[in-house]
This record gives sequence, C-alpha cells and structure tokens, in this order.
Amino acid sequence: MKSNALSGSQEDYLEAIHRIGRRKSSVRLSDIASEMTVTLPSVHGALKTLEKRDLVRHSRYDGVELTPAGRRIAASVYTRHRVLFAFLHDRLGCDTETAERDACRMEHAVSGETLSRLLRFLQTRPDRQETGGKPS
Repeated sequence: MKSNALSGSQEDYLEAIHRIGRRKSSVRLSDIASEMTVTLPSVHGALKTLEKRDLVRHSRYDGVELTPAGRRIAASVYTRHRVLFAFLHDRLGCDTETAERDACRMEHAVSGETLSRLLRFLQTRPDRQETGGKPS
C-alpha cells in the first residue's frame, strides 16, 4: 500500500521554499541549496519528486514556486517549527542552535493535538498562575 505522506526531507524542502519566498521575490535552486546546505543535484531531485506530487512548480527561468497545496503544507510545517522553537528556546531555555536543530527534527512528528496544547501553553505567561476560581 502506497502512502501519500511526505517524508521529513520533503517537508523540509517545502519549508525552505516558503522561508526563502518570505525574503525574496524569486526562489532559485541555489537559494534552496544554500538554505538547506545541500547540493544542487539534491535540490533538483527533490523538486522533481515534489513536482510529481503537484506541490511545487519549477521552471528554469522563473524559479521555484509552491502550488496552493504546497503552500498549505509548507505553512503548516513552518508554524510547527516556530511553535516548537519558541517552546524549546523561550520556555525551556535551550540555546538557539539546539532549539533550531531539535525543532527541525520534532516538527515532522508532532501531532495536531500536541501542537495546539503547546500553543496554549506558550500563550500563557509563565509568571501568572491559573487559579481556575474566583480572585482572592
């Protein structure tokens, strides 16, 4: 039985295209290779796979763009990454490099329920206790 799920690597490519697209008007293969510290042939191979899944469009002169489905997935991965990074860095006190590396690994496995709970946790101030009752 063939799975439609994306690999962590495929999600990383979509997220990288998304991040680069937020900074630049056009995303080139060399931008992706630099962002991900991989070779141009690796980027080319990954893009072929993502094109077959209708998640990106790539032309030699126009660069790389996410399709609507690719944008949805990339935005989701980007959000998961940001939430996990904030939790690891801001709440647990991990250094930036460790929080970045671990968030990148965790973003592919965290469930929607856990992500929602992390978001709620991050939105509460650590110096404010929830009493659940009437103010004293």
